[in-house]
Amino acid sequence: MRLFHRRRSGFTLVELLVVIAIIGVLVGLLLPAVQAAREAARRMSCSNNLKQVGLALHNYQSTHSRFPPLGYYGNKTGTPEGPYHHTWVTSILPFIEQGPLHDSINFALPAWEQPHVAQLIPTLMCPSSPQFNDTAETHGIAWTNYAGAEGYELNRINHPWYDDPIEDALPNKDYSGIFTVLESNSFRDITDGTSNTIIVAEHSTYGHKWGARHTGGKGVPRSGPGEAVFTAAFIAPMQWGEAADPARYCAVDGAAGAYGTWFRAAPYSQEPGYITHIGPNNEHWGSDSLHPGIVGASYADGSVRTVSETIDYATWVIINGKRDGVQPPQQP
Repeated sequence: MRLFHRRRSGFTLVELLVVIAIIGVLVGLLLPAVQAAREAARRMSCSNNLKQVGLALHNYQSTHSRFPPLGYYGNKTGTPEGPYHHTWVTSILPFIEQGPLHDSINFALPAWEQPHVAQLIPTLMCPSSPQFNDTAETHGIAWTNYAGAEGYELNRINHPWYDDPIEDALPNKDYSGIFTVLESNSFRDITDGTSNTIIVAEHSTYGHKWGARHTGGKGVPRSGPGEAVFTAAFIAPMQWGEAADPARYCAVDGAAGAYGTWFRAAPYSQEPGYITHIGPNNEHWGSDSLHPGIVGASYADGSVRTVSETIDYATWVIINGKRDGVQPPQQP
């Protein structure tokens, strides 16, 4: 009698473990590539946003013969002046396809509590930066990830916080930016050349905490809304700068102004600008980003470029200043 042996189908335990191990290795190899591809797409989207914002500022300048100021803080009536606090971002709305929103704003009234203050605009948000769930988390204030370059008025600073040997080594020039507080500039004011001058750069949604003061001192991203310092899109709360002079301006909600105070409790809001007395990816009042190792920037000539977070500190100050007369060294 001939016996037939049925061949067993399926994997043995050893074979199954080998297959699982192979799949694990493949996933381990593939996952970084997928994450890199997603970040590349997010970075491209962010660059496109910066391009749109830069072009909007060009169009605004062509229409009005000047760039908008960082903020319209007062109503030029009384002492201190009544609060208006509209921003440069509000001014460019018609040029980023937000004409109806712009037309709904009453510029003869304070910005605060007008409906547009809470309006989120995708063009103003970087997809690599974690976002708040909604404006209920931010006291009814919309945010943006793109801030105007205020620069660094080195020869006007008298606060002891700013006394630093690295800064002292810089030529004693005016490193103020295109969006220096209480200035309204045009192309003719960018005497360093539009291709050498940043006009807008990234500011992450939550901001960063202190690192060391200058190059090599990368800060730590702030975690969550509880300690966030975000850039308000359509309202300029004012903190520290000349616009925070309590003898001249009311605070954003009409209360008496004060130096160094926040408009609301955490998460804190600041006007849509940044200063350059620290390098990128450091404390919240500088420019920062969650793109690995870089910050995206729109230059005054309309180009969009990236800046390394380890950029030489003096170079960072120079390329954010519009009229310092110091040529920046070539960046790698």
